[in-house]
Amino acid sequence: MNLSARSLLITLVALMCAGVEAYAASDVSADEARLLGYAGDSKNRVYWTCRLNACRVNIAFTNGNPPKPIVSENPVIIPTQVWVLRADGSSISGRRAIPSSIGATNFEFPLSAQEEAFAVVVRISDKLHTWWLTADAGGAK
Repeated sequence: MNLSARSLLITLVALMCAGVEAYAASDVSADEARLLGYAGDSKNRVYWTCRLNACRVNIAFTNGNPPKPIVSENPVIIPTQVWVLRADGSSISGRRAIPSSIGATNFEFPLSAQEEAFAVVVRISDKLHTWWLTADAGGAK
């Protein structure tokens, strides 16, 4: 494992130990996308899908809008990040984040993630949420 992958794994493990919510992915689907579960204080829906030329993690924001910056003298953007992890803990490099006109954001990954992906980690603000994509993931909490 190279140094950057190791540091990412250590960072993710540390963040996960600091108050993470982990879930087994649900088999409920909408429009061929697999509902992983809900994230954030307003229970934004998180989907996983692989079609045509890419895999995507779609976050459908409940209020129709991605998190807005906090209004203050020094505005801070509320982070929304997504990682797709392999079974060895390394991450699959994302291609891009694509906002939509209906208040969702698609995080795009290579189609190879369909076979390699083991877990999805979503960070909205300061909360991490983890979903296992495989049945042999060792049981989610």
